[in-house]
This record gives sequence, structure tokens and C-alpha cells, in this order.
Amino acid sequence: MSNQSMGKIPLVHTSIKKEAMLRSLRANFGRVTKAANAIQITRQTHYNWYKEDEEYRNQVDNIKYESYDAFGDLVFDTVIKKLTEGNTSVTNRCFQTMFSRWAEHMEVTNPFKTRLVARIKYTDKPTHDAT
Repeated sequence: MSNQSMGKIPLVHTSIKKEAMLRSLRANFGRVTKAANAIQITRQTHYNWYKEDEEYRNQVDNIKYESYDAFGDLVFDTVIKKLTEGNTSVTNRCFQTMFSRWAEHMEVTNPFKTRLVARIKYTDKPTHDAT
């Protein structure tokens, strides 16, 4: 076997592993440790590929975005369900987190606007006027 053909074996193996990692990342909502463990590579291997391979990096970034979006939808659906059930303790915390991140995002995307500061009164139970 020539040296050239021997050099292709690791490249083919790496390509197969990269594809497996991308599938694993999708299945694990972009969580690198779980995805890497599932296909039996180290996290460092993934990060090396990410650093060195622009196409792989773009695919990983897309998976992260899609996973974040899907997870956000799941959380938002859960929050809405809890809200309609009257469970304000869960919704208070979620809205606190969402508003603070939204304000940070707005500051980053448009630094010329003043920072949004939301003041929200958190309660355990809805209050109703007895009058």
C-alpha cells in the first residue's frame, strides 16, 4: 500500500466521525460533551475540528442555533402552560430570565439605545380586588 493511500484512511475516518458528531449534536440539542461521548471522541477533538474546519464550524453553529431555537420553543410552551394553570412561581423566574437576556441582547445589537430596565412585581398568587 502506498503512503498516499494510507493517508486517505484517516481522512475518511475523520470525515465519518465529523458527520457522526454533527448528527449527535442535533440529537443532544448542541451539547458537546453528551454528543462527543455518544460517538466516543473527546471534546477536544470536536473543538479542534471546529477551529480548523470552516465548513464543520458553520454546520455546528447552525445546529447550535437550531437547538437553541427548539429548546426556547419548548421552554416557552411550558411557561405558557404553567401560566394558564395559574402557576406564577415558575413563570416569574422564566420571565425574569427572559427579560434580562432580552435587554442584554438589545444592548448588544443596538448600543445606541438606552438599556432597557424592566421592573416587574413578582407574586406567588394573582391578586384580585375584593371590591
